[in-house]
Amino acid sequence: MKTDKLTLKQRKWLEIYLETGNATAAARRAYNCNERSARQIGYENMTKLDFTDVLEAHGATAAMLVKLIVEGAKATKLIKDKEFPDWEVRHKYLITILRLKKMYPQPEAIGNNGEEPIRIVFQDPFQDPTPSTKIDTNRPNLIT
Repeated sequence: MKTDKLTLKQRKWLEIYLETGNATAAARRAYNCNERSARQIGYENMTKLDFTDVLEAHGATAAMLVKLIVEGAKATKLIKDKEFPDWEVRHKYLITILRLKKMYPQPEAIGNNGEEPIRIVFQDPFQDPTPSTKIDTNRPNLIT
């Protein structure tokens, strides 16, 4: 999508988003709205706007994204002078890249095409799971 197809606020949002990397903060500044609205606007802009050509014009090419993904996958944090993997940063980094490239699955793409709710059934811990395995009802965490 060319930037001339974006509204003035969408262009401002995109400019701030490219600067900060935070869709909600960009929406808060560009749209001058409260936190809840900013989250919604940021989400909608990330999912509905197609600005991949704008990202490439700013240097976000596929090759650069691959390089950044590799770097982001190695994010670490220092705890008492020792480096440990920073899983939270790694996860957010990868999710952001996937969303920008429109590769992150939308909620309606997961499950059964949204035709009916996904059902999750939790088994009763006191129900006999298999004939050979019994759960002691006096001590539910003990399987005999």
